[in-house]
Amino acid sequence: MEATAGAMAMNAAEAWALYDTIQIRNAFKGEDLGKQGYTSYNQLAQQDEWPFFDQRKSDIGYAYTNRDSNEALEFVFHAYSLGVRFVAPSGKVEPIREQGNGPANPLAHLIFSHMAPEHCGLVLKIHQDDKLIHTVTLAPDGAGPAPVSAAFGVGQAYGATYANANGTPELMNRWKWPVPISIPRGATFNVRLKPSMYLKRLLAAMPGPGGYDFSSDAGEITIPAAALIRVDMIGKREVQQRNQLHF
Repeated sequence: MEATAGAMAMNAAEAWALYDTIQIRNAFKGEDLGKQGYTSYNQLAQQDEWPFFDQRKSDIGYAYTNRDSNEALEFVFHAYSLGVRFVAPSGKVEPIREQGNGPANPLAHLIFSHMAPEHCGLVLKIHQDDKLIHTVTLAPDGAGPAPVSAAFGVGQAYGATYANANGTPELMNRWKWPVPISIPRGATFNVRLKPSMYLKRLLAAMPGPGGYDFSSDAGEITIPAAALIRVDMIGKREVQQRNQLHF
């Protein structure tokens, strides 16, 4: 705990998690590109690395991050574990092209959620130090649908289902530090995913995500399908208490 000389003001510790998300959907335009996400797998492939914890919830919403600042950390944080999850848009199968450059791969989303983690590195940097370097497959998220037969129904027009879980969905099944990684208040930090050249080539060739088509009495409407990449760190934070504010 932090304390000031003399007054011995103490922080209060509470369970907390930090999370941030990249979205891939074809609704982004203008300044939203890169800020909130990317329009396609192909555009994602144009990036040499994918940064996390550089967004604010006021810009993209609670569903995708809980950061108040995209720069320095607002409180002391002790990270006990880290996880990464690739989420494909369930129920969506990309159509086979009838014209153009040939057929698209209707299994693109299955490839994204299951193969991408195998070809992607991870770096956690605090200040100027790389605190963790390994492959995404060593950092399962420990959440999401169970990895049952993910290909069930994928080859049909309806019923596509994806496990969307990097490993068994149990919170114990995460990358855990023997001694928690402590991030001081005011520190800069980030997690960067680094796709291999093979993965970049694969994503660049893949179609989608497209859209969900719905019909009702009001007519037909298409809503963009969204793929996600989420990184989270579970641990505890230290916050200053009322009437005990300190530096």
